[in-house]
Amino acid sequence: MTKQITITIDNKNIKATQSQTILEVAEANGIKIPSLCHHSDLKIKASCRLCVVEIKGCSSPQTACSTKIEKGMEIITESPTLRALRKTNLELIFAQHREECNDCVTGPDCRLKKLAKKYNVKINRFNDRKTTFPVYKMGPALEFDSSKCIDCKNCVEICKQQKVEHLEMKERNNFFEVTPSKNNPCIYCGQCIVRCPVGAFEASGEFEKIENSLQQKDKTIIFQFAPSIRTSIGELFGMQPGEIVTDKLTAGIRKLGADKVFDVSVGADFTTTEEAKELIEKLKKGKHGTLLSSC
Repeated sequence: MTKQITITIDNKNIKATQSQTILEVAEANGIKIPSLCHHSDLKIKASCRLCVVEIKGCSSPQTACSTKIEKGMEIITESPTLRALRKTNLELIFAQHREECNDCVTGPDCRLKKLAKKYNVKINRFNDRKTTFPVYKMGPALEFDSSKCIDCKNCVEICKQQKVEHLEMKERNNFFEVTPSKNNPCIYCGQCIVRCPVGAFEASGEFEKIENSLQQKDKTIIFQFAPSIRTSIGELFGMQPGEIVTDKLTAGIRKLGADKVFDVSVGADFTTTEEAKELIEKLKKGKHGTLLSSC
């Protein structure tokens, strides 16, 4: 049985498991410690240096994500010293992150922007060193803007976990940077998008194409949507999970300028039927393996 010990975080006594890190204990108890590179699915890297905390008896601040708790440990998560350290670290991070806030996949949920506001960061204190870094098109589905990358390596690790290894670290002009591999193709799983804390990865959008089509009045614009959208998109607008919004969705699309809107739910039934037929044919022919379906 894992041993339980008592520590103090911001003068609050907390019981926790001895094997946990300071950051894990803080998160479990609703105490917010800023971090960018930390992700529960990935290895601890302590590269962003934003989760630094003060520990009684330690001569210098320690990273909360990599420091294991010990019995009787007394921890401070906010102080003038810590604020100054975090502010400087954030200003250095912004020096390797080209800002494109108006057209960023993170939108209003950007942790980097929220932290900059909290710590009164001068985002242009240091010159951007990545202004000439390229945007990599990873096939038709994904793109990676390396000028926004803060080198946390989360994407490289998750790509390796997926057994793809399309993303790797390479040296360029005395710096190491994330680059797509020419040998291992991307499978468009999108896990890099989920793990990137600064919006350097994004799905290739078609919003501009849709907007252009809507402006062409000499064409009949037709939209169609899959069945799942009827009971899922409402959550993005604060509705209850599972609430049916077919009429609202149709009205909204028409308001955008579409001439016709079709609910193609019958298409999903056809898909399921065809998949079942394919599986039966495989079994009859004695073929082994798994039949995968995105539907």
